[in-house]
Amino acid sequence: MVLSIIVPVYNSEKWLYMCIDSLVSQTYKNIEIILVDDGSIDRSADICDHYCKQDSRVKVIHKENGGVSSARNAGLVVCTGDYVTFLDSDDWLDINACKRIIDEIDGKSLLYIWNLRKCIDNKIIYQTKTIQTYSISESVAHIIASPKKQSSYIRAIGAKVFKRELLINITFPETLYIGEDACFLLNYLSMIDNNNNIKIINECWYNYRIIQG
Repeated sequence: MVLSIIVPVYNSEKWLYMCIDSLVSQTYKNIEIILVDDGSIDRSADICDHYCKQDSRVKVIHKENGGVSSARNAGLVVCTGDYVTFLDSDDWLDINACKRIIDEIDGKSLLYIWNLRKCIDNKIIYQTKTIQTYSISESVAHIIASPKKQSSYIRAIGAKVFKRELLINITFPETLYIGEDACFLLNYLSMIDNNNNIKIINECWYNYRIIQG
């Protein structure tokens, strides 16, 4: 089973090595790493090309700057995995994240959600806890309204895995700069009939970097 990991990259040379190292070092090896250089003007493009030359699992797309949604959409066009997840270029995964994800895939679930850590200077300051919902309409409500009992990160694209065959006609809205993740998630949920097809995993493998200043 192949897991595709799409990483939009823009001027992130300071953190990019740590991000990509966390992927190429995964204990589960059957992964596809898609780095989408969104018109970076620092050394990010060269860093992406370096990893592509070193590891056959790494694919690089160079494109004109169009924003994070455009970059993710470019990755969706070329990805070939059975399942797809997203990682921002200043974030990183635990080394066993992909193995744990694959272990949780049960064949019936179409969306997998786990938790993430908020980090400053690589130090954990907060860890989310995702609350199980009991219907598709409740899942939609949590993404739109993010109720107090539910972490606001429920509407973020990170720490989630999607079945690729359902993504054929779903893209990120490239004209939005706020709420694009939520729109993508809502469109994806519209393809799911039963909340039993959503699996909540109360473990944490995604590290979300808070950049200060």
